Amino acid sequence: MREWVGKGENKMKWKTGFVLILVMLAALSGAESVSGMESEWEYEVWSDVDELSVSDDGHVAALVSTPEVSDVYLFDKEGNLLWDREFEHEFYVDTCYFSTCDWFAISQDAARVIVCEDDVDGPCYFLDKTGKIVGQFDYWGLSGLSISPNGKYIASAGIGYYKGDSVVQDITLNNDMGESLWICAVDFEPWPFISVSSKGDVVVGADNTVHLLKGGKEMWKYKIKEYEDVKDVVISPNGDYIVLSVSSVKGDSIHTLDKSGKLINKKSVEYAPDIFSVSSEGTYKVISEIFSECNHKVIFEDKIEIYDLNNTLIEEQLFVIPRDAVFAVLSPNAKYAAYASWDKIYFYNLSELTLAKEIWTNAISAVINVTSVQYDVDLTLTTEAGAVKDITHTEVDFEQRKSYTIHTGDIPGESYVIGNEIYTCMNDRCEKLAEVPPWDKESKLEELLGCGENADVTLIGGQELDGKDCWILEVIPLDPLKGLDIEIKDWISKEDYLPQKAEIAVTSTEGEEITTERSVIFYDYNKPLTIALPKKEVPTSTPASPGFGVVFAIAGLLTVVYLIRRRNKNNRRY
Repeated sequence: MREWVGKGENKMKWKTGFVLILVMLAALSGAESVSGMESEWEYEVWSDVDELSVSDDGHVAALVSTPEVSDVYLFDKEGNLLWDREFEHEFYVDTCYFSTCDWFAISQDAARVIVCEDDVDGPCYFLDKTGKIVGQFDYWGLSGLSISPNGKYIASAGIGYYKGDSVVQDITLNNDMGESLWICAVDFEPWPFISVSSKGDVVVGADNTVHLLKGGKEMWKYKIKEYEDVKDVVISPNGDYIVLSVSSVKGDSIHTLDKSGKLINKKSVEYAPDIFSVSSEGTYKVISEIFSECNHKVIFEDKIEIYDLNNTLIEEQLFVIPRDAVFAVLSPNAKYAAYASWDKIYFYNLSELTLAKEIWTNAISAVINVTSVQYDVDLTLTTEAGAVKDITHTEVDFEQRKSYTIHTGDIPGESYVIGNEIYTCMNDRCEKLAEVPPWDKESKLEELLGCGENADVTLIGGQELDGKDCWILEVIPLDPLKGLDIEIKDWISKEDYLPQKAEIAVTSTEGEEITTERSVIFYDYNKPLTIALPKKEVPTSTPASPGFGVVFAIAGLLTVVYLIRRRNKNNRRY
């Protein structure tokens, strides 16, 4: 019989009494089998691999533990061994039978690896990216453990003890140096489910009650029916959302709560699933088992379902079976998998098989075929001197290589792009700026999607915009301009894959800090447009370029920077 044997916010693990299976991802559309997919890399260790944990960026932590000695390894996603640290202790292995307990874990950003000695009073060690022990803490009995996504906090639950007529457990929050930040006694039976956010908020669930702890104090309780039991509970990295899985003789369910403990939504399910990650937007991933028969053999499959805040299914991922795997793990974002086959570690990059990648590929194809579009932008540009707000309406004719933008924010004006030239008009006067980049595929993608096609994408939710159902993608450019930090969210129509909205934040990391935040609404795709310079205006050439090398719209941002400098120049005259 198969049973869950360990999971923090950073890993998911399967185990059976016989040799198990690796889970390989297949996208919802077509549910394509990938059991023949080759691993990205493999690594042989000196003894059987006991534990694995995979971070969101593809780092793999591995543990080999015997009664005499234990080794902890850290690999990057290319398979390079970053470090190998030996301990003269035996570490906890497969001792926790609840999905939120985890004695060996890596934070989502790989900043911390945590391991705990197989002893009644610990300690647990914190290792950094170099393998150095940067902290530790002792415990007396350990019934639950969780590391925050950013690796800054570790929440643990002790063994229950009597306080008067009640059984209580001490919940402890430690920082990543092992220092105790607070201890809070909570009234519930042993073996709780525990999860900690990147802010240090702790959620604990047991029996029919969920507790939210903050700063060492209980902020609220959420009680379900007496005949119901909490099967799992996870808090989002920002602490804004809590998702709990509930089992009951009258039917299982999933509850989503806000940070005040108020019920957002409740969904009835056939079986209460295990929750292995919740995003800051409230999107959560659950896992359930599927049993099927093929050629008189029982096949075990695992199914990952991704839901939004309102418990609406937005993605489904199926996992199937290699026979030589002892156990397998997934990263919280389901982009990477690793499995152990006795003394070997195998690593798989699953990102190309996800629905998010499929959406991104289709969106790129749809954008390339766009002939015209209109969009509205709400932009705030912040420098050391202050902030400027720009509200614009833009019309773009890609076939004619023309665009028109009207600015109605702090600096009103108009701008035109005719071919490869920009003209700005303000106070009945037009000026010609330096040439813009060519009207090529890359510029078109940057204008409508925020970046080129070489990007890491994650499906973080869904939303209806102006009557259209959309996927929400979190996009990280893999080849951004030097000296820029870029964060992008794209709302992609499920009907035609055209972007309906974008939120883009760009921060310069070199020289003067400049930050732009843009919210863009797209509409009226592929409709005829008439764009021409005003005949009464006679553009005059100016050799001065705005000098801001970020092009996210063909005219918009470049023009804003130019207008700011021109306004400042005019102010200095007085």
